Amino acid sequence: MSCHRRDKACGPVAPVDQGGDGSAKHGCVAGLVQQRRLRKLRQIPGRQRPCLGLRGLCLWRGAECASGAQGQRPIGADEVAERNRLRAALQDVATGRPADPKLDPQTRVCMLGLAPNAARLSVRFWHVGEFGDFARNMLAFWEDLRIEGRPDRPPWNGPPAAWSLLYETAIRVGGKPKAETIPPLLGGELMRAVLTGQPLPRSLLSAVVGRIRADGEVNGRRAAICKAVINRALKSRDATHFEKEMIPVSLDPDNTNPAYRLGRLFAVLESAQSAALPGLNATIKDRYFAAASATPARVFPLLIKNATHHLALLKKGGNGGLGHWLEKELGVIWSGLAPDLPRAFNLEDQGRFIAGYYHQRWTPKQDTDDTPVLEDKE
Repeated sequence: MSCHRRDKACGPVAPVDQGGDGSAKHGCVAGLVQQRRLRKLRQIPGRQRPCLGLRGLCLWRGAECASGAQGQRPIGADEVAERNRLRAALQDVATGRPADPKLDPQTRVCMLGLAPNAARLSVRFWHVGEFGDFARNMLAFWEDLRIEGRPDRPPWNGPPAAWSLLYETAIRVGGKPKAETIPPLLGGELMRAVLTGQPLPRSLLSAVVGRIRADGEVNGRRAAICKAVINRALKSRDATHFEKEMIPVSLDPDNTNPAYRLGRLFAVLESAQSAALPGLNATIKDRYFAAASATPARVFPLLIKNATHHLALLKKGGNGGLGHWLEKELGVIWSGLAPDLPRAFNLEDQGRFIAGYYHQRWTPKQDTDDTPVLEDKE
């Protein structure tokens, strides 16, 4: 089947022969990607594929779309220099460096994402926009991922690339993520959301939460992903009511969200157990984190009773000061919770639980004056 497409911003588009599944089979995509380029993309070895579920990402200036498709004139030296400057500016934006100030932010940019599909190449996404919009969307993406916690081990050294998020959804073998276990469609969905500024795919949050429940690792990258997906989804719904449910960048002791607060509480309970019983093969994090983040009403009463025993051991031993501090911190967090704990958390609340745990676990400790009494909530 042959189809034609016309875009007002980029001029006419040449025919694209498609298979029954909509994948590009022959011909020129957007009049610019020649058949020989597609064949070269097919020949890229598997180990060199970007971890986005894509075989190639093609970029070009909007002004070249019409001239390239119509074949009216060759590209001159000035246009080649402009194209190279645009490529350098896009690379600067992708790595967090300031772009060339001489480059017009209204420069039209076309992006085409291709992915392998048996013996064909399928179009994963096609987006046309201005360079300034792409730059702003990338900055917003990095801001959504910004999170503070462990000062000696930040989630990323500099602005993160989109593909680095996908590794947190992969199964780890020998401590290393296996790229082939990443959900195949997640890369295209993520890249489309990053380029357009739309909400990040909820499947990314689901995959990260599933990995945490499976391997129990709560690091800065996974907490940042939970924060980014949840906050961006809230921003797209209602700009007047989302602030109370937003996940903060750093530890927020005044945040009253039950999921975030229970995540903080779990981190303190873990610290109390580790201090009272050092050298355990399995802590409460290994045994109860998945259940506590999903069904807190069933798990936390047991954890609180055990914490009373752990605090008593600390006070009787040589860590009385630490025991009193942990008891104070538990009382402060516990006093902000309702008498009836939530019976179950949805996916977003599980992400808030993870973010609260990460903030409390790795934020440097600060002392407080008032000490509410810790009581069991049945």
